[in-house]
Order: sequence, then structure tokens, then C-alpha cells
Amino acid sequence: MVVIDGASNTTTTLTDTDAGFPGVIAVNPVTNKIYVANNTSVSVIYGATNSITNVPVGIEPDAIAVNPVTNKIYVANFHGTWYWSTVTVIDGATNSTVTLSDDGWPDAIAVNPVTNTIYVANWASNNVTVINGVVHSLSTTTVSADVNPQSAGSNVTFTAYVVPTSGTGTPTGTVTFFDGWVVLSQMPLDSTGHAVYTSSSLAVGSHTINVNYWGDPNFSPSSSLTEQINPAPTVAPSGPPNFSVTASPTTLVLQQGQPGTVTISLNGINGYTGTMNFSCGTLPAGLGCSFASPSLTAKADGSAVTSVLTVTAAGSSAMLNQRSVRPLFAMYWTIGFGAFGFVLVSGGARRKPLVMIGLAGC
Repeated sequence: MVVIDGASNTTTTLTDTDAGFPGVIAVNPVTNKIYVANNTSVSVIYGATNSITNVPVGIEPDAIAVNPVTNKIYVANFHGTWYWSTVTVIDGATNSTVTLSDDGWPDAIAVNPVTNTIYVANWASNNVTVINGVVHSLSTTTVSADVNPQSAGSNVTFTAYVVPTSGTGTPTGTVTFFDGWVVLSQMPLDSTGHAVYTSSSLAVGSHTINVNYWGDPNFSPSSSLTEQINPAPTVAPSGPPNFSVTASPTTLVLQQGQPGTVTISLNGINGYTGTMNFSCGTLPAGLGCSFASPSLTAKADGSAVTSVLTVTAAGSSAMLNQRSVRPLFAMYWTIGFGAFGFVLVSGGARRKPLVMIGLAGC
């Protein structure tokens, strides 16, 4: 930065090691201080000594305006992203700052010192933000949930509350709810400073709910990080572990020389996860038997697991003189975790041999 002596046109070069890319400048003639906007800060030059103090502001400060009456300096921070576009207010006496929200990408700024009103031209929203220089103040934000933890798929309502910590009035504008840093919703503040967001779509797991109030022309942004959503609770079994076994079809007619199939289904009940083993045992002459899966393990969620039983009848009439064998499924079992087997037993009327296929506990 170069200071020119207006009387002699001599120059003095100043360096602010904490700053970079000086862009815009403003002067307070009352206090003899000069304000130079850099990349993310403002260099405050004391005109009497040319000493420098660096004041951090927002990202990409594009414009500066001074109110010499109130000794406040206003910096428009452009950035180009709605959640970082702000106006920084510098107290000229202490160099302390207050940050106000302006989500229209502020690009120019002007001050009316008579009315103590600040005007911010917004590049993205094509409007002007009007700031009351009397009441801009700080606020704090808290957030709460009506149910915590909550089951997946059920509603949980988050309430943000913005409270002034200095100045007077009620904050206005919007509150943004985040899951981590993923935006969930933007909700307006009501007349009491509350904003409410309800969701039933949060996935099972832990969620950090971050709530940001980006401010309005009178109140600065604030944020809070408070909430977790836990996994949905599991439902306890309503009784002891058990199982059911079904066969489809329940009646099988075999033609000589052709196989027949039966689908065996095992369903766990109340979290049963036992294993059932299948075998054909000793078969009558002329019959064959095999299982696609010789054992099944039940699933705790109760969904079916299946195996296919294939039964074959010999094609030679010398071995089986009847046209068909009609099995009848009779199921016998004992409750528990033991192994089970299919047993084929021959029998029936004089002209029609009957093969009974049953479940026998082992």
C-alpha cells in the first residue's frame, strides 16, 4: 500500500504481512483512519503514524463504507456462496466486529450518516439490503428435538430458538437445519424467534443436527450443534424361539420314469436360527430321493429358506407295477434345535402301493 503526501506528492510504502490483494479503500476523516480491504481482512491504517492493524472479516470483501458519525465501518463480503455472503461491521474505536447475513452476494455498499442507514447492493438477488445502523446486534441460537432417540420412519421435530444477546427487537429471517453439513431445510422464524422443522426420513444411525441462523439486517448470525438421532430400537420377540416347516405341493403324483419335486420351506419364529438336516433314509425298491440343499438354517427375521426334494419312480414295470405313487405328507417334529430327516415308507392298498413321506425328529 502506498501513501501519497498531498502537499509534496512524496510517497510512503506500507506493508501488512497479514493481508493480501488489497482491493478497495475507505477513509474516516474524523478519526484519520484508512481502511483497506484485502482477501479476507481489512488493514486499518492510522493516518498519524502510518501504523497498521489487521482486522479479519469475511471472504472476498468487495466494498467498504464508513459512517464518520457513529465511527462504524461496513464491509461487504461477496464470496459467491449464499451461506458465507455477509456484511462485517467494524467498531472504529475498538476494531471489534459484528457479522450480519446477506445471502444475495453483496457487491457494493453505501452509508447515509444522517439517518444511520446502510445500503448493500446484492449482485445475485438483484436487490438492496437496508441495514438499520442503530439496532444491529448479536444473537444466540439453540435447538431441541421433541423425541430423542426416535425410531426410523417416525417423525422428529426440531425447534430452533434465536434469542438477542445485545440490542433490542426480535430476530427475523430464516434458520437453516443441517445433517452434518448437508442442508435439510430452511425455515422462517416466527414472531417469537422460533423456527420448526419436522422429518421422518433420517436414516438409521447417528445424526448431528447443526442449526445456523444467518442473521438479518439487525441481528448477526449464530449457530448451535446439539442433536443426535439413534438407530431404531429392535422389537423384542413375543415368545420363545420356534419354527415352522411347510411342503408344496402337499400331494405328489409320480408317473413311472418321471421325477416329482416338492419345495420344503423353513421359517424361523421369534428369532429362531437353528439348522435342520434332511435325508431320505431307506427307500422302497424303485424309488429315489435327493435334496437340493441337505440342510437349511432358519433366519432370525422369519423369512423362508427353502430346499427342493426330488423323488423319482423307476420306469420298469417289473420294479413298480402301478402307474402312480401318491405320497401323503404327514409332518412330525419336536420343538428344539435337533436335526430332522425325511423318511419314505412304502405301503398302501393291494392294487395301489402308497408311499408316505414324513418329517421325523432325530
